[in-house]
Amino acid sequence: MINIEEYKNSYYNEFLTREELWKKYGGTRRESFALFSSMNPKRDYKKVMNRSYEKNDSMKKRAENNLRKYGYSCTFNVNRKSERRGNPESLKKARENQKETRKNNPGIWSYNVRKGLKEKYNYSDLYMLLDEDNYEFLMFILEEFGKPTIYDLSFATGLKFSQAQKYVNKFNLRDRFEIIGSELEDSIEKILIDSSVRYIKHDREQIRPLELDFYIPDFNLAIEVNDTWSHTDGSHNKNYHLMKTNMCKEKGIRLIHLFEWEIREKYDIIKSMIQNCFGLSKSINAGSCKSRRITSKEAREFLDKNHRQGYGSSASICYGLYFHNELVACMTFRKVKNKDEIELYRYCNKLNTSVRMGATRLFEKFKKENEWNTIISYSDIAHTSGKLYEKLGFEKLYETSPNYWYVKDNQILSRISCQKHKLKRILDNFDENLSESENMKRNFYKKVYDCGSIKWILKND
Repeated sequence: MINIEEYKNSYYNEFLTREELWKKYGGTRRESFALFSSMNPKRDYKKVMNRSYEKNDSMKKRAENNLRKYGYSCTFNVNRKSERRGNPESLKKARENQKETRKNNPGIWSYNVRKGLKEKYNYSDLYMLLDEDNYEFLMFILEEFGKPTIYDLSFATGLKFSQAQKYVNKFNLRDRFEIIGSELEDSIEKILIDSSVRYIKHDREQIRPLELDFYIPDFNLAIEVNDTWSHTDGSHNKNYHLMKTNMCKEKGIRLIHLFEWEIREKYDIIKSMIQNCFGLSKSINAGSCKSRRITSKEAREFLDKNHRQGYGSSASICYGLYFHNELVACMTFRKVKNKDEIELYRYCNKLNTSVRMGATRLFEKFKKENEWNTIISYSDIAHTSGKLYEKLGFEKLYETSPNYWYVKDNQILSRISCQKHKLKRILDNFDENLSESENMKRNFYKKVYDCGSIKWILKND
């Protein structure tokens, strides 16, 4: 048990960090940190900063230089207006050099931000620094490092993106930061504007206290724009996207998750998918079409242009619907390895086109022309409701846990392709003693989770 009175005494009089308090008084890490957070009133954080300078040898030298130049051992106490500094011309030149360095060498800039904060502030006290009375700390970040993104703040301080974003919003400083994801949101908002639908942006009424990027009440539809940097496993737990989907489902709202790489690489397909939800696609009756078996090459060309996931793995059986000699719908199947099962692998319509009863027509043709005992399929919870499978006669078997990808720049790697025994061929820096996740993180890949899938099954009784 932690001696609370002694803990409080060290907290207020010795200015120990939460790590030091935990090591000194024991208890579980969670209990100690919870007690640290509950301390009220909060300590004078400037004294904590000065203590950090006195404690560390490298900081002592810095404190001596600061005392000689500015009259303070810790420059956090200095008014940062250049005219009040000892040498404003020198400061001006330093700021210009800093901007040039950031422009030409963003990697160096990020490193210097982290290094500067680590030397200047004790990392374990960052939560205290960002408390409600510490507006000055955010101003330090802005004045010292120009106009960073919220991700820069998160990356430099070691805080989660959502935590950093919380404090930026609290002090109404969003306009002082470059906003990640605004470009992606703008591109989706343009689709909604072009579709002439009524929508609410950044809605916080439907699934309080969480936010929906776009809510379209007339269609009971919501859209989440998930940029990579603020939706990694470091920002949210793996069930975060699924949780929001289920919260919407309880309110009778269908939630579609759009990930950054989908919007950037498959924008026309995403636009067609959204507008189809509003009934804006060209409508064709399947009865007016001719169905026939098509080659894998024909299926590949069609699916790569019209399906969000593309052709994918090789499919052994492919069918298509033709309207006036033009392929307008495609369905593919493949045999499941080592099992007496066939998987319905892909189905989609041509962009901006809706073929009524098209899936039913192609599926019935497959069943009639092929021998089968069991057909399975998977629907992506992040993008589809799964109602199509119910219409085709499938039964819901179970829901899988959220799947994940690894993302780095424009490279997207699936979980299967990043199994540990395959990483040596993929990564420049691979360590056999580290886990899959540790190796990927070491090579600057971000892990992003989806909502999982629903497995469907149909048996030929």
